[in-house]
Amino acid sequence: MNNEREELLKKLEEIKHNDYKEDDKKVIKETTDLMLKYIGDTDPHLRDELIYSTFCYWITEKCYFNSEELKEILNVILDKNHLFYKIGSEKEDSVVTRTFSMLVIDLLLYMNMQKQYLSLEEFNNLKDCVIRYYNEEKDLRGYEERIGWMHAAAHGADVLCSIVRSKQCDKETMLKVLDGLNHVLENTKYLLSHEEDERMATVVYEVVIRNVLGREKVCQWISRLGSVITPGYSDEKYIQRVNTKNFVRSLYFRLIREDNTTEYTDVLFKKEEELNNFLKYNKEIEEELEIL
Repeated sequence: MNNEREELLKKLEEIKHNDYKEDDKKVIKETTDLMLKYIGDTDPHLRDELIYSTFCYWITEKCYFNSEELKEILNVILDKNHLFYKIGSEKEDSVVTRTFSMLVIDLLLYMNMQKQYLSLEEFNNLKDCVIRYYNEEKDLRGYEERIGWMHAAAHGADVLCSIVRSKQCDKETMLKVLDGLNHVLENTKYLLSHEEDERMATVVYEVVIRNVLGREKVCQWISRLGSVITPGYSDEKYIQRVNTKNFVRSLYFRLIREDNTTEYTDVLFKKEEELNNFLKYNKEIEEELEIL
């Protein structure tokens, strides 16, 4: 039995029961170090309901960490034992270490928006690591009963969204973020069936609302979606087409509710027509009925 892990679980249950209050700075430091160590635990109760929840409260609500302490957490999260732990592997439990590291990064970015404790150089290093991760992650499973949520595409999208919201984010970064989204949509192994499309659409929605990149650049990017899909059927092409089609629909219905977005929704509508094979079937049926 791992006594250290069991002690952490017991301590976090106690902290949760006490409304996440902890006055002892030494206990906070020791507990934080252990939470970082076990952030990828395969027990979803410990990983999601205790470790992640405690990070949420301690970082964003209780504000137990000063700027330097937040940077220390970030430096650990970005290392090869966390965000890049066994990066490139598939069907392994290591994925939750990476994806739950992303969730902590999102909390740290939220605090940066509140008080901007990261210098531009530090922010750029963070965003480079996140974009690199999103392009190198190969395990895009969403949820499995044994291990719980993995959700790399969704967790990564949440962080990308926080990046494009930041005042420190420039046009070049936004373009790299959009390319990262497209890279995930072009994967040939995983159907994104746990509403990853909605989380990814939120990133583009934020790019549109901020209007830093400009309408032309975003519309050009939309027009290129699905460009890697060649004619004919294969399992790989099917996955790419369905993932891209679902994303286009999610983004369309997100933007159509906003004012002055016709330029975007027109391009999205046309793109959905290209990706929707059932529209072709409808035309064939109409032609047959006309003959009859």
